Amino acid sequence: MRPERVPERGQHSAPDRRPDQHRRVEHPGRDGGDARRVGGDVAGEGKHPGQEDSDPAALARCAADGGGLQILYAGKAHPRDVPAKYLIRHIYAVAAEIKSDALKIVYLENYDWELGALLTAGVDLWLNTPERPHEASGTSGMKAALNGVPSLSVLDGWWVEGCIEGFTGWEIPDKENPQEEAAALYERLQSTILPLYYDRPEEWRKLMRWAAALNGSFFNTHRMLQQYVADAYYPEKNINVSAAALESALAH
Repeated sequence: MRPERVPERGQHSAPDRRPDQHRRVEHPGRDGGDARRVGGDVAGEGKHPGQEDSDPAALARCAADGGGLQILYAGKAHPRDVPAKYLIRHIYAVAAEIKSDALKIVYLENYDWELGALLTAGVDLWLNTPERPHEASGTSGMKAALNGVPSLSVLDGWWVEGCIEGFTGWEIPDKENPQEEAAALYERLQSTILPLYYDRPEEWRKLMRWAAALNGSFFNTHRMLQQYVADAYYPEKNINVSAAALESALAH
């Protein structure tokens, strides 16, 4: 599987499926362009996406000092998943509470594959805050990497292997409680990520290329099937799992 074309900064924007009065989310960043877009998903049990907005005032200060920030959420809650539905209501409440020109939080409704593809290709950073150790895998971050999008994530699931600090993205340091972890997330945004994005764009583009080259080339279905064939289905045989052989087998 080859990575899709890496988007230039500000080239893509995810569709806003909220009512018309909420439709415009762009706002000027420090350089006059669109401010950084951070994407994330809400998938119910094991996720606590409210971590990044647990202190709205601190997050707004971080955005103002850093040059501007947009946070885009998406995802659906199972009708019986009460905690997940509470998280979505919490995100809406925080978004309504924030009165900052430098920070916008939007929840994109009616999540589906099309919207997911636009998000993983169109944001500048993929933010993942699972409740360690409950991350099942983290395939959304893998899809983002295929598009040259680095991740900022708790070290859980695939990110334990995928995180090469400063090359494919960054880890959220492990702390004793959610409040300390949220403070570490803000610090990482303010001191490292936002300055890199706004002040050193060439280095940011290099980071995008690293994310696609290192993680996009490994965390994909092609490599997964190769390992299944060689390690799980026929571990006792020296099976030819070259690209040509694998594509020929899958074509039948």
